[in-house]
Amino acid sequence: MPAIRKNIIVNVPSDRVWAILTDPAHSHKLNDCVKPHCFFESKVGGYDSIFDYRMGGKWLRAKSCMTVYVEPSHLAYQTSGNLISKWHWWLESDGRLTHVSLTMDYDLPVSLAGMDVATLETENKQALDLSLQNLKRISEKS
Repeated sequence: MPAIRKNIIVNVPSDRVWAILTDPAHSHKLNDCVKPHCFFESKVGGYDSIFDYRMGGKWLRAKSCMTVYVEPSHLAYQTSGNLISKWHWWLESDGRLTHVSLTMDYDLPVSLAGMDVATLETENKQALDLSLQNLKRISEKS
């Protein structure tokens, strides 16, 4: 299971970052590889969803289930269906700045068998970089 870890500093308190990160209306604004279909309340807090995720030029249908929801510091969910993955978001703040750490562990989808693994990993790293940059931009604007 490949793992990708990314970090960014956001120039606002963690509660503002958390509000953007956990608002379903922002999911596709944070990551343009995500095409949401529906959201429903999670048993642990936040929301679960059904969505499509673009990887290797294909759209993969998946369901996300929240596994950890500790406001405003730790969010984790796992996906099932055509995309098997685990996402962990950690937020640490000094009250002024927020350090955001994101880890994504994922299995290579069967439908992408035969594709170059390094190319897929590069694509996923770029998608996570863009997600963090978008989170920073939106959080600092609101």
